[in-house]
Amino acid sequence: MLCHFSSETARAKVLPNLVLILLHSFMWVHVEESMILEKLESELYRLILQMWELPQFIK
Repeated sequence: MLCHFSSETARAKVLPNLVLILLHSFMWVHVEESMILEKLESELYRLILQMWELPQFIK
């Protein structure tokens, strides 16, 4: 009975922590992903601007 009780309390303590860790890691990956996407978008925008200005330089 005591062993069963201790495993239950351990599960009750570990599970929420595990969920929190998973949530944190998921959010971190999501944040990194959005930062990478933002960087790519700005790079793309810069490239398009350069290509847009290029024909004006050739004239």
